[in-house]
Amino acid sequence: MVTNPEKIQIKQLVQSPQWGAVEHLMQLKIQQWKDDTTLRDSEWETVKAACLQQGRIEGLNQLLQELYKIAQS
Repeated sequence: MVTNPEKIQIKQLVQSPQWGAVEHLMQLKIQQWKDDTTLRDSEWETVKAACLQQGRIEGLNQLLQELYKIAQS
């Protein structure tokens, strides 16, 4: 559970000029993960790499959405 002081801090963070740099870094990282090949030595390692890649991307996107959601509340 996010406390009220934490909500205020998140809102201030998202509204700060520096937030653009953080968001840009997140988008660059997501693009880097998307560009990385998931092809591995075996089909199972390939599936594992693809799942890990997608999990990272989804996790970062969910974090970003949650920060915006908290900042708007």
